[in-house]
Amino acid sequence: MPPTGSETDERNFNLIGQLWAWTQQDGTGVGFGSSGGFTLPNSAV
Repeated sequence: MPPTGSETDERNFNLIGQLWAWTQQDGTGVGFGSSGGFTLPNSAV
């Protein structure tokens, strides 16, 4: 898959920044990057 263009990457960067600020507002939020993996109760990742 080719890399995204600069406009798309800038949009993604701004979105991530806004999501980070939202998760930090009262200290109860948490966020993860797009490459995070999680093991579900049924052992699926």
